[in-house]
Amino acid sequence: ALVIVLVFIYISAFIVHQNELAIHTRFGRPIRVVAEPRLYFKLPFNIDRVYRLSSRLQSFESDVVQLMLKDKNPIIVTCFVAWKIKDPLLFYRRFNTIQAGETRISDQITSRLGTIFADYVLDEIINIDPSKVKLEQIESRLLAETNNQITESYGLEIVQTGLVRITYPEIVSNAVYQRMKAEREKEAAKFRAEGRQRATEIKARTDREAEEIIAKAYKESEEIKAAGDKEAMKIYADAYKKDADFFRFYQSLETYKKVFNDKTTLVISKNDPLFKYLNPPYEVKQ
Repeated sequence: ALVIVLVFIYISAFIVHQNELAIHTRFGRPIRVVAEPRLYFKLPFNIDRVYRLSSRLQSFESDVVQLMLKDKNPIIVTCFVAWKIKDPLLFYRRFNTIQAGETRISDQITSRLGTIFADYVLDEIINIDPSKVKLEQIESRLLAETNNQITESYGLEIVQTGLVRITYPEIVSNAVYQRMKAEREKEAAKFRAEGRQRATEIKARTDREAEEIIAKAYKESEEIKAAGDKEAMKIYADAYKKDADFFRFYQSLETYKKVFNDKTTLVISKNDPLFKYLNPPYEVKQ
């Protein structure tokens, strides 16, 4: 009797682990959902059965799909999906297995990707200006729009979706390259124009400062020259006051030095006052 009891307990007991959900069925019809991890009992001999599902977060990568953008450019997209079972009973009735659930999610994701990407142009997918890129918006739309239908119809919850990679067919890749090249050249031209403008401003400022320095130096030189001329005139005046005759004699000698050289020939009257100091018997007072 004890052996029979132990065998009955063995074939009737089942354990639900912490990372599992269990669907307890009787004659193929679900009677309860077991989510708390512990020991449970059921009727033996296939009267009751237990279907185990994972309660952990599941993830997979969707198939590669080629889509058409709003501007008629083709694009190749792959995305990832992280999901979990939200309504175990509804999930069991629709799928029974995790693999079947992932297949249905993948179909829904692919369908929504085509609809969503059709609202965007190539410039909003790839652009050197981060503010124009709409990838985060696309991921948010994909999560929201897919989750609504998946949760209500299949008992699933998509926790996160994201774009794994985006590639382009060869014809689009060449167009993208040319557009990026044109944008870079435009940006370079902008920098060069700003550099030329900056250089012009620096040159104009330097020329202005140079003119101010030259003007200031010319003004100072004129002031110094005027002061020198004034001092020279004062010296001449003082010398003239002390000995006017000698001053006139000295001035005449200075004039001779400027007028005569070894090739000078003059025809002039000897009575010309300029040469009175050369005509004897003129004497300079001591």
